[in-house]
Amino acid sequence: MKKIFTLSTGIVFLITILIAGGCKSAKDNKASDKVIIYLRSIEVKGKKHLLMFDTNDSIAIDNLITTVQPGTTVIWNLGRASRIKKIVKIYPSTAKDIIFIEDPEKRFFGKGYKLKIPDEAVRGTDEKYTIEYSLKDKSKVPPIDPFLRIPPID
Repeated sequence: MKKIFTLSTGIVFLITILIAGGCKSAKDNKASDKVIIYLRSIEVKGKKHLLMFDTNDSIAIDNLITTVQPGTTVIWNLGRASRIKKIVKIYPSTAKDIIFIEDPEKRFFGKGYKLKIPDEAVRGTDEKYTIEYSLKDKSKVPPIDPFLRIPPID
């Protein structure tokens, strides 16, 4: 009798763990408060390009559109084996000043930049920005103009 009770308790305990592990918390549905954009220089048919990918699973060559929410912090970092010496500057390409109310700031002890998207940023908008960077091999590269996008409320 005692063995059956112990066995039953163990089975109930395991089922409880499996059910709890399959549940999502409310925090999982919340938008991320940080988006990291990684940069890597690549060569395609003899021409230098910028491969960009972010933590939203977006990836593009020279023209990334990163979706962000108001209040999100955007961080630009060099990817592994990036072939990039440093990010020279990141700044808005247009005078919209919707998302880039302030210029991104250079990260302390890092080779990246950081921008806090204002909480009052208008939804349903995007803004083009410019990335200037230098390569380790000192070859010339044109500035790249990707986008940050704040989607409308569903």
